[in-house]
Amino acid sequence: LGFLPYFAVGYVTPFKKVEQLLPQPSLIPAVLILAWTIFAAPALFPAALPDGHGWYGCCGAEESFPLVSGVEYSLFWTRRLAKVSCDVMPMLVLVFLVLPRSATSVSWIGSETLHPYLFHILVLTWVNRGLELLPLPQVTSELGHVAVLLLHVPLVVLIQYVLASKIFRWVWKWCFEPGWLVDLVLSPEEKTARQPAALPPLAAPVAVQGVGGAVPVMSLGGLVAGEYDSEALAAGKRTPDTVASDSNPRLVLAHRKGSESSFASTMRMSTVRSRGSCRWTPSQSIIGMKEARVYYPLLLPMFLAATTVPLLTLLWVGPATMVEIMGSIPPYLVLGPMVVGLLVTPGLLVFHSHRLGGTVEAPPAEHREGEPLTHVVVVVEY
Repeated sequence: LGFLPYFAVGYVTPFKKVEQLLPQPSLIPAVLILAWTIFAAPALFPAALPDGHGWYGCCGAEESFPLVSGVEYSLFWTRRLAKVSCDVMPMLVLVFLVLPRSATSVSWIGSETLHPYLFHILVLTWVNRGLELLPLPQVTSELGHVAVLLLHVPLVVLIQYVLASKIFRWVWKWCFEPGWLVDLVLSPEEKTARQPAALPPLAAPVAVQGVGGAVPVMSLGGLVAGEYDSEALAAGKRTPDTVASDSNPRLVLAHRKGSESSFASTMRMSTVRSRGSCRWTPSQSIIGMKEARVYYPLLLPMFLAATTVPLLTLLWVGPATMVEIMGSIPPYLVLGPMVVGLLVTPGLLVFHSHRLGGTVEAPPAEHREGEPLTHVVVVVEY
C-alpha cells in the first residue's frame, strides 16, 4: 500500500495527450531534476521522509518518528504524501521531457523487468559489500556527492541489462516459466496438443502488376477479389479488403520492385476460413464450483476487512503498543500456522489440479491439412 500512490499516478496520467502538449525531450530538464533532487528537496524537507518500504518509523524516518507527539504525531502521515510528491514530480518530468519517445538500444528491457525487479536488491547488497572492502575515500563535499550520484546511472543500466538478459532469464526459466510443471499434470493427449504443428508451405504466388491508381487483384479462379490502391500495395501494406468473408479466401500480400512497372505485387492465396465463435465446451462440472458461488458476495467485504482492520488498529493503538502486542504473542502461534500452510499447499495444488482437470474440452480444429495457415487468434476465456 505504501507504493500505491505511485502506481495510481501512472494509471491515471494520460501519457499520449500529455506528450502531444509538451515539447520534444532534451537534456535541459535533466539538469533541473538533479537540482531539485540534490538541493531543493533537502532544503524544503530537512528531516528524512518515510517511504513506502515500511511503517512510519523505518526507511529513513527512524530518528524523526520517535520524537514526534500530539498533533504532529497525528499528522505524520502527511510526510509520506510529501515524499510521494517529491518523488512523482521529477519522475513525470523525466518521463515526458528527458526520456526519448522512440525505441533505443535499451528499450527491450522494458518488457523484461520482472527479473530486475526481483533480483536488484540482492545485486545491490553484493555491490555494497564489495564497496566496503575497497579503500575508497570518504566524500563530504556537495560536488563529490553529485559525482557519486551520477555514478549510479551507469551502474543501474548495467544491473538492468544483466538481469534482463537472455542468459540470466534462461537460468531462472525453470522457476518463472515452469512448463515442466504443467507437463506433470497433463495427459499424453494434452501434451501432444500443446506441441506446435508443422505448417504446410504456402501456395504458389500469383503475380499482379499495375501502374498506379486502383489495381484489380485477381483470385486463382480469375475472379476479381477487389481493388487496391497501388501505393498501399507497393508499400506492402494490407488493406481491409484482404480480410475476406467466411466463403472467400484470405489474401496475403507481399511486394517486390520490378523493372518494367512502378511496382510488382505478389499475392498468396489461402483457403483458411473464419472459425467464428468457437468456445471451449464443458465436459464435466467443476467440483465445488456451484456450492461456492453463494459465498462470492462475501469475498469483497472479507478482503476489505482483512486489509483495513489492521490499519485501523495500528492507527488506534499506535505503533509502539502494536509492537508490544506482537511481541507478546508466543512464537509457536506464529510459526505453527506458517508450517501448516507450507505442508498443506502441495495438497491444495493437487486437489485443484484434480478438480479442474478435464472439465473443459478444446474446440475442434477446422484447419485442413495442406492449407496454408495465415494467422491464429487465441482468445482466453475463464
